[in-house]
Amino acid sequence: MILSYQMHQKMHRCSFSDAYACQDEYHGNVVSESLNFRIRESVRLRSPMPQPPKGEAMDRVDILIIGQGPAGLSAAIYAGRAGIRTLVLGCDPKVAGDYIIDNYFGFPEPITGKELIARGVSQAERFGADMRCERVLGVHAEEEGYVVRTEAGEIATAALILATGVSRVRPGIANIADYEGKGVSYCVSCDGFFYRDKTVAVLGEGIFAANQALELLQYTPHVTIYTQ
Repeated sequence: MILSYQMHQKMHRCSFSDAYACQDEYHGNVVSESLNFRIRESVRLRSPMPQPPKGEAMDRVDILIIGQGPAGLSAAIYAGRAGIRTLVLGCDPKVAGDYIIDNYFGFPEPITGKELIARGVSQAERFGADMRCERVLGVHAEEEGYVVRTEAGEIATAALILATGVSRVRPGIANIADYEGKGVSYCVSCDGFFYRDKTVAVLGEGIFAANQALELLQYTPHVTIYTQ
């Protein structure tokens, strides 16, 4: 089944200090190696960082990244290699499941999303990035940087990267999450290949559902649209 509900993308603000670089989760644009020096100097010049109230201790980092998906981990790798104290906040992203990924550059054989993210975490940690599974409750801009409040406390950072991914609008089917990646998909261009010559249902509305159904015809002639 292909669910043709359009995804509502959250704000992707990928900035090293004064927006020297941006990494988009889907287009894969990453910080070039030649910018590492400017990134490092920009972060270090933004000191002193916010100070905690007297008597209270606060963690301090140079760059804090919210989100542990491909975008956040890519940013952490480049920041870590530049010698910047880097902290990544976030638990397993949506892609870190049993989904089979068959179209990722550099992997001639399929790989699960869970394994792909695990490799990214390992690579970021190799360059010194700190990973914490903590829920972010708030972000406060200060005169010199930011203070990020989590369930475990507060962290001061000179620069902040938001790599929070996307949020899907799901239909009102109670147990649909149990079948995601196991026959239920939200992306024809991503997963249509897996449905070659199979019977597929498209659930959705309007032109978007029709376009998804037409695209599926490249893989199978057995396509039915279910709509209001």
